[in-house]
Amino acid sequence: MDFLLTMDTEWDRHPTKDGRVTVENLSSLPLFHALCVSEGIRPCYLCAQEAADAPAFAPLGERVVTRNEGEIGTHLHPMTSPPYWVDPVEERKKIPFPNEYPLDIFEAKLAHLRQTLEARFGPQHTYRAGRFGLAPEHVPILVRHGFRADSSITPGVSWSHANGLSEAVGPDYRDHDAHPFWWDTGNEGGSRLLELPITIVRRGPRLIDALRRWTAGRRPGPPTPDEVLWLRPMPGRLHELRTVMHIARRQGIRVLNFMMHSNELHPGCNPYFDTSEKVEGLLAGLRSFFRNLSRSGVRSLTPREYTEQNAGTVVRTRPAVSSAWAECRGNAGCNTLTAGGTTA
Repeated sequence: MDFLLTMDTEWDRHPTKDGRVTVENLSSLPLFHALCVSEGIRPCYLCAQEAADAPAFAPLGERVVTRNEGEIGTHLHPMTSPPYWVDPVEERKKIPFPNEYPLDIFEAKLAHLRQTLEARFGPQHTYRAGRFGLAPEHVPILVRHGFRADSSITPGVSWSHANGLSEAVGPDYRDHDAHPFWWDTGNEGGSRLLELPITIVRRGPRLIDALRRWTAGRRPGPPTPDEVLWLRPMPGRLHELRTVMHIARRQGIRVLNFMMHSNELHPGCNPYFDTSEKVEGLLAGLRSFFRNLSRSGVRSLTPREYTEQNAGTVVRTRPAVSSAWAECRGNAGCNTLTAGGTTA
């Protein structure tokens, strides 16, 4: 089993009176990175525009690249990347999804962020949409800009109720599972995009809910929020990380994709880890979890490394039609999904 650590490296989640975006949390990243290095973890820092531009992040980003201690990737939050489609203050206030934007504006924002990161940290390989707002139409654009892996899908979770610039505009991933797959862009022999879903597993409905479904004659549907477990840190629930790993292994998932936010590492910059005590507890819990990974024989890779090692594992796909899945073999255990299609 392989392990990816993907961190959304972004702004502080506390409001400012004038609507400014601050990045105080980035000052806590060197301590976290030292923990990763000491435990053999190779993190991927997925940087939003504010992190890419921040002088505070530059020394760490350069170290990661020059010492080959991880990967620097791309995390597009449209509200902080020009060109701005609406008033920038309005965008920051509503925290829009990337999938809300016309494709030409999305591509312009993506290109600006990619160029900023490439100028400072080298070619970009891995992408995650802000607020997980990936649209199938984004896939060919990502490939055109040199990306080879995406990590935006949250299996079993729907954001369709969430508001951005408009109401109820988020994507719905309830029909996805946590297995990687190749997006088929219809470009025979050309570049492809490997989807690396965040590891979210289904723990199964509570017995009482299962009985109600059975007595009502209903088939099991998509999981409800209390039926899924994320491979991400939450206060008071760090012990569940091992549970997720064990469930994933039982389900045949061969790569764990652990996600977190940079602002979780700095007191007062995230609503979940808002005190020094909670941040200290987070770091202690992560150290314990990382050591458990090592004892379990789990290998830490960056998304770039994982993609390169599994690039030849997918057999020829079936014709690109909606809901088309292709067979896969090899270490990735990938499915292949048509860009623009949906999972079967």
